[in-house]
Amino acid sequence: MFDQIADKDTACWNALLTAYASNGETNRAKEIFDQMGDRDRISWTALLTAFAKNGQIQEAWKLFDMLIQGFDPDGITFVTILTASGGCAVDCSKSFVAMAVDFSVEPGIKHYSCLIDALCRSGQEEAAQQVLRLMPIVPDAVTWTSLLTACGIHGSPGRTLIAKNATRGKGASPYVLLSNILASSF
Repeated sequence: MFDQIADKDTACWNALLTAYASNGETNRAKEIFDQMGDRDRISWTALLTAFAKNGQIQEAWKLFDMLIQGFDPDGITFVTILTASGGCAVDCSKSFVAMAVDFSVEPGIKHYSCLIDALCRSGQEEAAQQVLRLMPIVPDAVTWTSLLTACGIHGSPGRTLIAKNATRGKGASPYVLLSNILASSF
């Protein structure tokens, strides 16, 4: 069907690229990306997301380095990069600062949530709590759930209860997590 389109514009190529990327076919998505004449932020972000979601972190970083040579990444691109950095608080923190300072992208709740999650995963619960306290945005359920998870993993049921109080009205997920954390601490 794609081959039957006479005049393939960037939107057509992006649709095909996104389809392969969404299905985890990163090699095929990269082939499509390489064939594209014109690429835009959607093209770059779709491939970055595919690499990040499929654990190909080094490929994501290589692509990001190429991206910043020709395009300024936007907030969505940085959510992908911060997510890809999730296993390393240092990389995530550097990317977060670069986003705001070097690229003038104002951090939103998703960016803060990624940073807090990375800090929590690396055992830096205090730093995560400090970011949570200082961020100029009201935390959402995802942000609190990251902190609750860290409290549970790192054996802080007291802090878990404090974090739980802040999750009132944030849906059922934080409460289910809290229940599991408290049950495992006995």
